[in-house]
Amino acid sequence: MLPLSMRHHIVAILFAATACQSPGEAPSSRANDIRDLARPVLEGQVAVGFVVGTISEGENWVGGFGETLLGSQEAPGAQTLYEIGSLTKVFTGILLADAVLRGEVALEDPVNGFLPQEAQIPDHPSGPVRLWHLTTHTSGLPRMPGNFKPANAADPYADYSEADLFAGLPELKLLSPPGEKYLYSNLGAGLLGAVLARATDQLYGELLRERILDPLELRDTRIVLDEEQRARFAPPYDADCNPASEWHLNALAPAGALRSSAGDLLRFSEAMLNPPKNKTGDALRKSRDELFVGSDGKIIVAFGWHKLPNESVIAHNGRTGGYASFFTLDLEHNEALVLLTNSPGSEVEVLAAQALDVMLEKEVRPNPIRIEIHLSDAVLDRYVGTYRFGAFQELIVSRREGGLLAQMTFQGAASIYASGETAFFFRAVDAHLIFELDESGRSTALTLHQNGQILSAQRKE
Repeated sequence: MLPLSMRHHIVAILFAATACQSPGEAPSSRANDIRDLARPVLEGQVAVGFVVGTISEGENWVGGFGETLLGSQEAPGAQTLYEIGSLTKVFTGILLADAVLRGEVALEDPVNGFLPQEAQIPDHPSGPVRLWHLTTHTSGLPRMPGNFKPANAADPYADYSEADLFAGLPELKLLSPPGEKYLYSNLGAGLLGAVLARATDQLYGELLRERILDPLELRDTRIVLDEEQRARFAPPYDADCNPASEWHLNALAPAGALRSSAGDLLRFSEAMLNPPKNKTGDALRKSRDELFVGSDGKIIVAFGWHKLPNESVIAHNGRTGGYASFFTLDLEHNEALVLLTNSPGSEVEVLAAQALDVMLEKEVRPNPIRIEIHLSDAVLDRYVGTYRFGAFQELIVSRREGGLLAQMTFQGAASIYASGETAFFFRAVDAHLIFELDESGRSTALTLHQNGQILSAQRKE
């Protein structure tokens, strides 16, 4: 939670949201709707700050809400920079589209053809992993490499080198036949960038800048920021508004290393909606082509882009340890939505979904802002313990100052907040816990409510 002393000037800053539009014009009705939706997120003290940008009704608008740095009273704006995480994958997908158009690679090319002999991916009986499988998350590769063992959990990708990437590939076991099933893979996206770099004999960052970023004049979309840009870089916070760490992606940079601003991403949106008549524009246009449709028709993937079924909408989100990004384009109606934040809690994620509802003229889903109540240390202490869901999964509940932490097996610890004497909620994810007590008031079990599922766990003795 934010300190109570921060409440009043954060709410005041909400009303200082900046609008970037033609002089004399009022924000569009959709921008006003989004500002109204943003108000309870700031008043509920569940976010440090965020920026929303739209292209709607023929105008561009950017609104900055909250603060860039907690306590600074400085609102973010169109030029504030954030980590955009997995939104980087669409830029890597555009690089693939560009390389295909230039005849440097073909979508059906086996990935192993671009890799050293000692770094070959074991073939599946149904066939090899091909380039288009990497950009559509249908390669069968796992989400993360098997030899991914971060030295620093706060900056987990920093020490994972290309040598590590190549060393791990021969040991992989594909989880499904290539091209058959959607399985989101940071490894696959990172590997795609490495392959394109090898195919063009360039470094990934140089290739991206030369072919996409510089031609589109995206001067604030970079992997490494210069001194002036770092002065505009919002510091990271976790979902509980505690200071977090920046992420520095090494070999997996093509999966999530970019930083950007709302202003740059709106410029990128304009190019995606109306591609220029040059090689870069051709790559942008091709990147929208569907490459994979799931058997149920619900998952549709282009060159990194995800498409909404029965909609002219393409989108991608991103998240790192201290940031979240949400990016959506409506190709038919020439509209765009960008939301960037340095406090990636679940309420901000719901706000992004609400803003999309506004853009698509759908019924806006609710965003209940959950308020913490304060319990005595004696009450909190009775919930501390280990709760077992099954043979291989446990939830450890421990104390933090003034509250509790919950940590699931193989995951980081997250704060949980009391909404009742036996009920607690997360801010990091949309989930809550209900504890069960025996006659003496001792906790004996809990239920986890998340994604429509209810899972029960017994307390270990």
